[in-house]
Amino acid sequence: MTKFILAVITLCIISTPLSAQFTYRLLGDSIERGGIGDELPIYARIYNATSQPIIIDAIRLINNLPDTIWKSAICLDVCFSDKTDSARIQVEADSSLLLSFHFFSSPIFGGCADARLLLRNVAMPSNQVTQNFYGATKAACFTVSTDPVKKFNQSPAKLSPQPVQKSQQLNIYIPENNALAKSNFQVQFFDLLGNKVATHLVKSGNNNLSIKELPAGVYFYKLTQNGQFAQSGKFVVVE
Repeated sequence: MTKFILAVITLCIISTPLSAQFTYRLLGDSIERGGIGDELPIYARIYNATSQPIIIDAIRLINNLPDTIWKSAICLDVCFSDKTDSARIQVEADSSLLLSFHFFSSPIFGGCADARLLLRNVAMPSNQVTQNFYGATKAACFTVSTDPVKKFNQSPAKLSPQPVQKSQQLNIYIPENNALAKSNFQVQFFDLLGNKVATHLVKSGNNNLSIKELPAGVYFYKLTQNGQFAQSGKFVVVE
């Protein structure tokens, strides 16, 4: 009888699955800059590397906008109304989900906007991530990145044209009067899944890079100086 009870207890322990946990990765920087009237999207990805689906609550905790014309919205495969502050989504087993946060700026006045999003595992509330997002359409906004790791360069490199056609070359210009100008630079390109698709060595001044091998789509770049983070952003490739 004792052996039978132990066997039942052991079976129950083995058959009870542990709660699956998600991981999160910001694609690029938490700040998006643009001109008056621009849409300012910031991208991230939620990963589920387990064998179980995960249900996640996405909650907009803070939504500080310069005026009533500015809007912001959460996109999790589908985009929700700017009035939607929370949504529940499911990330299937062994898959990932693209998240984007969008600021829609005023076509009249420049401004600075910030928002905060909480992602929380419904089955395991301790498995959660809080992310701040920043949108800027004037130079005085966030002159130093509020991301705790990534510092925004006061004289940033510039990529052009935007968007860039596959038949063109992508120009990366690093100002020669920049404090980083005499350093060794490396630029890496990533797709929306966070996969590294290209690596180039660059220098101060103009650098023309071929992108003909890249499929049309949105990409992120990360510029490093002597192995240390210097700047990140995004660019778009079109046919």
